[in-house]
Amino acid sequence: MRCEFKPYPCYVMADSLYKVGIGNSTRQFWFGTPPRAGPDVPYTFGLTGILVKLKIQIEHLLTMRWDTWGRFTERSAAYQPWIWTAGNHEIDFAPDLGESEPFKPYTNRYHVPFIASASTSPLWYSIKRASAYIIVMSSYSGYGKNL
Repeated sequence: MRCEFKPYPCYVMADSLYKVGIGNSTRQFWFGTPPRAGPDVPYTFGLTGILVKLKIQIEHLLTMRWDTWGRFTERSAAYQPWIWTAGNHEIDFAPDLGESEPFKPYTNRYHVPFIASASTSPLWYSIKRASAYIIVMSSYSGYGKNL
């Protein structure tokens, strides 16, 4: 199984546990990889939507809210896989304030494996996990005049 951890690509084994840390850092994390894909492999996953910290980040381009949100979700996302997608709270499109590229804070902070599924955008991609294909689609990805 190939993964895309920027800036270094890595290879991981299916159904394995990995510990991640930098040097002698006290911040150590771990993650488990899913079982090898197959038609009879059971796999359980959950779906959750609209996890936002504050709507004010959109209205006033308070991008530091992205960082506090990242620290808030890290307690869970560091130990189990999260599959991200963008919605209306992540558009951050405000040409009158100089921000003319939609989803810029989102795509810079949340790297997803869209290239592995031959997608052209991080706003839609698919992931094969055990016996399931998980299709991730942002219904807001066509936002803006030039898209």
